Amino acid sequence: MDERRENEATPTKNQTTVERKSERELVVTRSVNGPARLVFEAWTKAELFRRWWVPKSYGLTLLSCEMDVRVGGQYRWCFATKIRRWSSSERTSK
Repeated sequence: MDERRENEATPTKNQTTVERKSERELVVTRSVNGPARLVFEAWTKAELFRRWWVPKSYGLTLLSCEMDVRVGGQYRWCFATKIRRWSSSERTSK
């Protein structure tokens, strides 16, 4: 990708699709109108991820977010609603 294209936002609809691949695998695909560098940072820096991952309309709160996005790293997210609290953690693929 050349320098000009990376820094320019391209017109696209912000669409999200969710596909269950198996009992343990869920693939979420989201198109974002923004430079690849900024989108990558939003996915890999916990302080940025915390701001956008859970839409307010879902009624969820992301209470904590820990991310080590290196190969073999781990992540842990803790969510809550007004009546339930749960967490998700996983080791990333090697």
